[in-house]
Amino acid sequence: YWRSSETLFRRALAVTRNNSVAHVNLAQTLHEDARRHRDSQQIGDAGRKIAEAIGHYRDALRIDEYSPTAHKNYAQALSLKNQLEGPRARRDDLEEALEHFRRRLELEPRAPDRDTVHCEMGNLLGELGRFEEAADEYRRAIEISPDYAVAWLNLSRALADQNRFPEAIDAVGRALTIPPDWGEAVEPPSRVPTQSGSALASGGELEAAVEQF
Repeated sequence: YWRSSETLFRRALAVTRNNSVAHVNLAQTLHEDARRHRDSQQIGDAGRKIAEAIGHYRDALRIDEYSPTAHKNYAQALSLKNQLEGPRARRDDLEEALEHFRRRLELEPRAPDRDTVHCEMGNLLGELGRFEEAADEYRRAIEISPDYAVAWLNLSRALADQNRFPEAIDAVGRALTIPPDWGEAVEPPSRVPTQSGSALASGGELEAAVEQF
C-alpha cells in the first residue's frame, strides 16, 4: 500500500468510511498528476485524472462541507477542467468554481493565501466576460499583496478588456517594477498582455502598447 501516495490513499478509502481527509488527499494527488500531464501536453490523461479528482473533492465536501481546503482545491480543479476542455468548456463549471472560492474565503477569511484566491476568482470572471468584476478581484488581491506582479498584469488585461487603456498601461507599468513570482494564478497566455506590449507600455508608447493587448 506504500508504493505511492495514490495507492496509500486508495487503501485508506477502502478500509474506512466517510473519510473526507482521505478523499481530499487522493484528489490532491490526482490533481497534481493532471497538472503534470497538462504541462507535458498529455491532455487526454490530464482530463481523466482531473475528472476523478473532482469526484473525490465532491465526496469530501459531501462528508465535510466546512473544509476550506476542499472548497479551494475543488474550485481549482474545476478551473483546470475548463482549461483542458477549451471551446467545449461549460460556463456552469466556472460559476461553480467561483462559488467554492467564495465559500473558502467565508470559512477562512484571514487565510494567508487569500490574495491568490482573489486572483484566481478574477481569472474565472475574466473567462466569463465579467471584466469589471474581474478587475475588482485583482484589486482585492493587490490590496492584500501590493507586490503581486501577476495580479497587476491580470488587472491590466481586465482593464484593457473594458477599453480603459491608460489605466491598463499604468497597471502593466506597476507590474514591470516587481520581480514576478509566477504561480498558480497566472492567466492563460491569451489573457495576459504580451511581453512586447508590456515593453512598449514601459516606454510610454501607449497606442502601440494597446495594439499588443
